[in-house]
Amino acid sequence: MVAVGAALVVSLLHLPCWWVVVLPLGKAAVSVVFYALFLRRTLGRSIRNGVEHLIGRAAVTVTVLRPAGRVRIDGETWAARSVEDRIVRSGRSVTIVAIGADGVLRVTDRPDVWNPGQAR
Repeated sequence: MVAVGAALVVSLLHLPCWWVVVLPLGKAAVSVVFYALFLRRTLGRSIRNGVEHLIGRAAVTVTVLRPAGRVRIDGETWAARSVEDRIVRSGRSVTIVAIGADGVLRVTDRPDVWNPGQAR
C-alpha cells in the first residue's frame, strides 16, 4: 500500500523513479525513530504500586485528625493518624511519614518532625 502511495506521489509530482524507493524507506525510518522514542519513554518508567510509594508525599486532611481521621491523596481517601497524636484541622496539608502495621497512614503537619532518613 505504501509503494502504491509512493508511486502515485512520484507520478503526480513528476519526480525521478528512485523516489518510489526513497519515500517508503523514509517513512519506515521515521516510524522506527518514533517507536524507539515511545518505547524508551514507557519502558524507562518504574512501576510504583503499593502503599510504600506514598511515604514522603503530601496529602490533605478530609476530616479532623483527633489524632485519627481521613486524608486524601491522588483523589483517594485513606485512614490516617497524626504521629504526634495532635489534633489537625480539616483541609490542612500533611506529609505521609510512615504506614502502620494496620495499614493506617502516619502523617504530620509539621515539616520539622519528619526526617526522610529516619525510620519510624
